[in-house]
Amino acid sequence: MPRDDAAWLADMLTACRKVARYVAGRSFEQFTLDERTQDAVFRSLEIIGEAAGNVSEVTQNECPDMPWARIVSFRNRLVHGHFEISLDIVWQIATTEVEPLAHRPSQVVSLSGGNRASDGSGRPD
Repeated sequence: MPRDDAAWLADMLTACRKVARYVAGRSFEQFTLDERTQDAVFRSLEIIGEAAGNVSEVTQNECPDMPWARIVSFRNRLVHGHFEISLDIVWQIATTEVEPLAHRPSQVVSLSGGNRASDGSGRPD
């Protein structure tokens, strides 16, 4: 059974909150020395991007200020070129861009009614 947009948006929200927890109280230097935290942040950013890419176009259009394409693009860079990704960039995203993003999925869910199909039809499953 296909997942609906509410499920994908909930995944985004959960992953955003995890990233915020993983970097809270840490300095960039601590982050660079902690492979477990790096791996956890990378994985959560991948989940955010994968989920964003599965949200229907209808729902994405209801929230045009959400950087959908940028989120998915960064996920693709993490997955396919993670050895080329600078920890500086990951840290910047984790510490400055994820927290504001964490508030947006819940706003999108309320806009969409929380049950739109992710097949792009705009119809509930």
